[in-house]
Parts: sequence; structure tokens; C-alpha cells
Amino acid sequence: MNVNELTDMPVRETKIAGIPLTVRLYADDWTWNDVWYAFLLGGMSGTVVGLLCYYLMSVRMRPGREIMTAIKREQFYVAYQPVVDTQALRVTGLEVLLRWRHPVAGEIPPDAFINFAESQKMIVPLTQHLFELIARDAAELEKVLPVGVKFGINIAPDHLHSESFKADIQKLLTSLPAHHFQIVLEITERDMLKEQEATQLFAWLHSVGVEIAIDDFGTGHSALIYLERFYRSII
Repeated sequence: MNVNELTDMPVRETKIAGIPLTVRLYADDWTWNDVWYAFLLGGMSGTVVGLLCYYLMSVRMRPGREIMTAIKREQFYVAYQPVVDTQALRVTGLEVLLRWRHPVAGEIPPDAFINFAESQKMIVPLTQHLFELIARDAAELEKVLPVGVKFGINIAPDHLHSESFKADIQKLLTSLPAHHFQIVLEITERDMLKEQEATQLFAWLHSVGVEIAIDDFGTGHSALIYLERFYRSII
């Protein structure tokens, strides 16, 4: 090995006491230290890759785990956005908005976790949790809001189709102060049910005192049909 072929890092370096001389040793082959460091690096890399694979597999095998964990740890909370009558200068309603404060990621945008919950088939338990949070806040809200204030709640189509939907609505109604709040379910037109199913379900909602609001009305192909045939309170 000539001088030009020497690496930047010697295998070993030592100084002789009393003499301004530094001795550097170089080697063509790996030393035991090189082998040890390579083995250690390989082991650490393998461990990291293994843990990553385990995490990905656990998420794949248990879809919706993050949502359920967040529910159990009470990371979700409700933000109430007031609807104000500008002429009378009074609050006539509240938009009920679910929020997620993650301990690591911070505030997660609603569009992100709602879409995630729908893709993981977790929108029903998430909405059920929302109903529980509303019921928990109801006593305090009753003290500051007038009778008849409307609660606008977005409902996903998967929840409308679910077997538990009617029971969930009835549970919400019984958990609120009697005759104080008016529940308004907000449904986008593009997420509406089939005509026969929607007519029956909307008639039932009307019978239990729940109003229906259709968001984005007129953007779908069946706006006139909905207008003529469905029970609805707000467009």
C-alpha cells in the first residue's frame, strides 16, 4: 500500500512521550474493532426494521386501533360554533364540531381523521362517542343557551345505513334536557340514501322530533326529487 492509498482514518494512533512524533497504523483488512462496529450497526438496523414491520403489521391487522385508543384516552373533544341571528343578536344554534388533540401529533385536521375513520369502518363508534360528549356537555350548555337552540350534527352515510342508527339517536335524545335543544342532522346530498330507504328513515326522524338539513343542496342529480318527496327542515 502506498501513501496515496491510505484512508483518512488510521486503525490505531499513538504518540511517543517526550518526542513530537505521532505513529499511525493502517491495515488492508478489517480489524476486530471494525468487525465489532459492523456487527453492532447491523444488529441495530435489524432491530429497527423489525420493529417497523411489527408496527405496520399491527396497524394492518387491527384497523381503527388509533381511533379506539383516542376514544378510550379521551383525546377527542367538541368545539361548538355558534350560529347567530344578526337581526335579533342572539344565538339560535350551534354547529357541533368534533376535534382530535393527539398527544404527539397535536391537533389533527377533521378532514384527515374523519376520512380515516370512514376508511377504517370506525365512523359509527366515533359518532357514538360524539353523542356521548354532547350529552356530557348538555347540562352546562343548558345554563347559557335559550330553549329551542339547534344543534347541527354531521352524520356520515355509513352511520345512516348502520343497524344502530335509530338506537343511537334515541339514546342521544334521552340524554339531553327535555324540550330544550333541537337536534338537526346535517347530511350532504351526495351522501343521501336510496329514495325508499331515505323516505322511511326521514319520516322516523321527523316523528321523534329530529330535523334534517341537506348540505350542498342542488349539487347532485336528484335535487328536485329530494325537494318534492323527502321530509326535510332546512336546505
